Amino acid sequence: MGDTYDAKVRTVTPDDLCDHVRGLAQAGATHLQLVLDPITAESVDVVGESLADLEG
Repeated sequence: MGDTYDAKVRTVTPDDLCDHVRGLAQAGATHLQLVLDPITAESVDVVGESLADLEG
């Protein structure tokens, strides 16, 4: 990312993810990019389960 990278980053736990995404939508966001750390099959499953709550 280099020495000049200054983007705002928010660390969100799986428990807070749906509320955070809803807040972004209320603020007008129509797209988002998630960066998982670590990027593993398990972390993808956890996030998928969390985001499934947004479907209903």
